[in-house]
Amino acid sequence: MRKTGFLLSILFLSGCALRAPILKEETRKARQIPLGTLRTEVKRIMGDATVIGYQKGGQDTKEFIPISLKNPCRIDSITAPDQNKYEVIYYFVRIKYQDGAITDDELMPFVFKDDRLIGKGWGFLNHLKGQPTIKSPAS
Repeated sequence: MRKTGFLLSILFLSGCALRAPILKEETRKARQIPLGTLRTEVKRIMGDATVIGYQKGGQDTKEFIPISLKNPCRIDSITAPDQNKYEVIYYFVRIKYQDGAITDDELMPFVFKDDRLIGKGWGFLNHLKGQPTIKSPAS
């Protein structure tokens, strides 16, 4: 029993040990969704929240409460240079800096046309917008 408490304390104090595997799972899920998938299916697969860590439930408890962020984080509509309209849904997939801010490099964009996934990642989105493609680690 003491060993379990000690191990949980170490994991709790080292925060990253609890966060990294969770967000790797989010990135893995995102990358495995095939093109042509319906928007509703992408939403089901990615879920409506992402657990980013745990906090202790209180001083008198050994319970840990999940800390989660709402997903998707952002939804945009864009018009590409060819005048086609697309919906872009941004999902939180990784923590770059533990600063409390959600930045673009922590999100993965999913691009839809007529409710079907046509591409994902920053490279695809920038290409669609006619902007230079810059490789993002989360893409």
